[in-house]
Amino acid sequence: MLYVVQNGLNRISVFGLDAKVGTATPRRTITDPRFDVLATAARVHRCRRVDLR
Repeated sequence: MLYVVQNGLNRISVFGLDAKVGTATPRRTITDPRFDVLATAARVHRCRRVDLR
């Protein structure tokens, strides 16, 4: 799974990845008023870094 933090929208988009991590499919969007303004999301176990800059 790939989690994308959307700071200005206060939500997290969740994508499923194919086996080769070449294609992402939208799965769901997580929203909660307690998010306020998100800055960082991290997963400790089996984490891969994706940098799209």
